Amino acid sequence: MYRVLVDEETGLYNFQYLMERLQQEINYVSRFRQELVFCLVEVAGLDKLSQKEAKDRRCKVAEFLTDFFRDYDVVARVDDTKFGVIVRSISYKNATKRAEVLMEEFKKRFPEFSDMVYIALVKASEEVLANNVFDRAIKALRAKLHRIGWG
Repeated sequence: MYRVLVDEETGLYNFQYLMERLQQEINYVSRFRQELVFCLVEVAGLDKLSQKEAKDRRCKVAEFLTDFFRDYDVVARVDDTKFGVIVRSISYKNATKRAEVLMEEFKKRFPEFSDMVYIALVKASEEVLANNVFDRAIKALRAKLHRIGWG
């Protein structure tokens, strides 16, 4: 059961669990009218590194994100360059402020990736399906007009 939920390389939750949990959270917040934000972080340069070095960096980024977010936020590995975070009980305005702090802290911790990190925020409490939230986050990342994109 442990391997089904957790990415072996980083120790974070895996993409499948992230999407299942995002749907559960959307259902919950729609019933109780609470705030929910989905954060997608892309470190574009990770795919340019050697396999060993990329694995090491992914693990360090995973540790950094786990330390940065609250214990009850869900941090997961999406793929080789992306990480997703379900951020509960936070307004979109406060999530935007936290994303700006995240960007600054990321640049300090990983200066070699400072020009290659992008963050997308989606107000997930406005959606009904987790896939729609994820798609909006991906579109915001693909635009790459700003370091922090809003979906």
